[in-house]
Parts: sequence; C-alpha cells; structure tokens
Amino acid sequence: MTGSRNQSFDDRDSVHLYYQGSWARQRTYNATNTGETGTLASSNDRSANVTFTFPLKAIAFFYYGLKKANTRFAICIDCDPNDRHFEIVNAANHSDNGRNPPVLLYSHRFSSPGVHEVIIRNDRDPDTPFNHLQFTVDRIEIEIPAEDSQPRDVPIGAIVGGTVGGVVVVLVICAIAFCFWWRKKTRRRIREHVGNRGFDGPSPTTYQPFDPTPITQTQSTTTGTIGGRKSRIPRNPPLQVLSLPLSGLASTSSRPGTSQREVDAGPVDDHTGHNIHDQLLPPEYEHVFVSGGGSAPNTQSRPRAKS
Repeated sequence: MTGSRNQSFDDRDSVHLYYQGSWARQRTYNATNTGETGTLASSNDRSANVTFTFPLKAIAFFYYGLKKANTRFAICIDCDPNDRHFEIVNAANHSDNGRNPPVLLYSHRFSSPGVHEVIIRNDRDPDTPFNHLQFTVDRIEIEIPAEDSQPRDVPIGAIVGGTVGGVVVVLVICAIAFCFWWRKKTRRRIREHVGNRGFDGPSPTTYQPFDPTPITQTQSTTTGTIGGRKSRIPRNPPLQVLSLPLSGLASTSSRPGTSQREVDAGPVDDHTGHNIHDQLLPPEYEHVFVSGGGSAPNTQSRPRAKS
C-alpha cells in the first residue's frame, strides 16, 4: 500500500508478545548459507503458544520463523475466547539442512485498519515420531497505513484544556496591563492637581537678598535774590519712591536684628564760588521748598552775619 510502513516486534519483546507453555527464549541461529545470525524463541511443547495484540491500527501482519522439516502450527485471529477456531498451517521444509535464516511463515491482510489479536500455537505432526515438533518465533511485523489515511481520534480533553489555559493567560496579561495603566493615570492626575510637582512635595521658596545700596537724593538749586544779591537756593528735589522686591522684604523681615544705615548726602555744591553761608543766616522755611524759579522773598530785614 502506498505510504504505508512496517513495524517489527522482536521475539524478545515481552511487552507485546505473551508466551505460554515451555519456551526456550535465549536461542540463537546461525544461517551459514546467507551469513545471517540472530535470536529466536523455540519450543517442543505441544501446548506452547504466543499471543500478540496490535499496539496500533494496522492493515496486515506477518509472522517469521524457521521453516524446519517438521514445522506445523495453528493460528487464530480475533478468536472468541469461548469458541476458538484455529487454522492449521503446514510449513514443513523436508529439504532443510539447518543453515537457513528465518523466513515468512504466515501473513494476513485486513480490509480496513484496525487493532487485532493473533494467537499462534504449536501443533502435532502425525509423521514425526513421538509428535515432537519444533515451534519457533523470530519476529512479528504489522503494516501501518499512511498517517493521512488513518482516522484519528480528536483529543477533546487536550483541546478544552489548551483553550481554557490560553484564556486564563490572556486575562492575566490584560489585568497586569490595566493595573499599570491605572497607576500611570493616577500619578498624572496627582501631578496636575499639585502643579506638576509629583510626589516630592512643594518647591522651596527662593528669596532675593536685600540690597543695602544707599539711595542718593540729588538736590537742585534755583537762583534767587537775597539782600540784593543773587544766590543759589536749594530746590525741593522730586520725591523718589523706594521700590524693593517683596522677596527682599520678606528676607529682611525674616532676619531680626538687621539694622539699616543712613548716609549723609553731603554739603550743597556752590558753583558760584561764593559761600553764602558765611554771609547769610539759613534761609527761611518757605525758601527751602520753593517749587519754581523767580526771586526769593526779601530777606534784608534779617541781619547779616558778622564776618
């Protein structure tokens, strides 16, 4: 059959071959005619038999043994235990000289692949004195059809188990992915709520140090007539507003004990070259805060300073 293969079971295979009766299991043969050697099981017991059950579905089987001058055996395929009917096979070779290898003694082909049971037993030869026959077993072979032509049993349990296992694995992966996504989303919401500062707490406040640079107030003068003479009278300088950063104030206020220094602006620069302070008393209050140009009020009534 195209695509089929044969599988052999040696006489020493005690798993698939079941021997009953008296057997010599350690016999060997030496076929000098062909140069072959090997092992075989043999028996002269009339009740000796061997049972072989197919381990696989097969479409044929083949029995090999030595073809002696007094070889005679019976075979039963798929026998009824309560009513066994054996087929007698005469495989005698009267010209055998004991130097030939095992040959095919029996074969049977089935209509469809299947598992079968074969029983082979020794039989009596009426032509042999004392009815002692030599029954041998070298091997049994079965023919297995191609894989694509042999029906296969669907492993329902394996399919169901694999499906359930795959679903469980997918669910676990999805759960882990969801946990990571939810954790990332929660952290992002917290950062947005606290001003993108994460979990490290509020950012430290930076204070600018206080600048102790003194503010110089520049006085301006105006020209007026005092006692018939022209003199420079200081004008009221524009009011300058001290502008300090709040951070600097916060820094100085947070450090108690820090004192501030006042700086004198110095004497008024007299550009005329005359020091009127040597001749006049200090000007009146209204003269100091003259806001515009023009002549100052008459101060002749004030006495001159003595030289």
